Amino acid sequence: ALAWTIHASGSLRLRYRYALRGSHDYHGITFDWIDDPATLPTVTWFGNGPRRVWKNRIEGNLFGHWSKNNRQLVPGREFSYPYFRGYHGPWQWLRLNFAAGPVTIHAGGSRSFFRLGTPQPGEAPMQTLVPFPQGGFSLLHTIPGIGTKWWGRGELGPESQPTATDGRFEGNFLFTFGE
Repeated sequence: ALAWTIHASGSLRLRYRYALRGSHDYHGITFDWIDDPATLPTVTWFGNGPRRVWKNRIEGNLFGHWSKNNRQLVPGREFSYPYFRGYHGPWQWLRLNFAAGPVTIHAGGSRSFFRLGTPQPGEAPMQTLVPFPQGGFSLLHTIPGIGTKWWGRGELGPESQPTATDGRFEGNFLFTFGE
């Protein structure tokens, strides 16, 4: 079930609920309204950061207020980290700073991850590649693990494997527009 509520202030509330069973690399909801990641010059958020995360590499980021510019990096050729594209979180709110105006999303207390675009070929060695949802932006309950330069994620421990799920998942997000 998915429901949008339009408030008098112009904000939108998204509530959803679904049941899922089996092993999954990721699950949640995905939006295709960010067709071209170049239309999103910066993102700001309050949560863990500033680096992107993977299921088996959540540790190491710090909780705080973060902002980063949209740029495509190629490891070994460019060194202005952190990466823009990929999985991020956990987080409490984030602001997508579009040229047409910002969109702020409040997580509503749920522990979730957000995804900004998909890393392009060349941003990582082949054995570190992981699946990404279609579309340009996602709010996710589960994200995939990643391999290393020498080992694929299937050869690493349980945190690198798809997540076994059997239950109900819910989300409650508030979208506000403008300053």
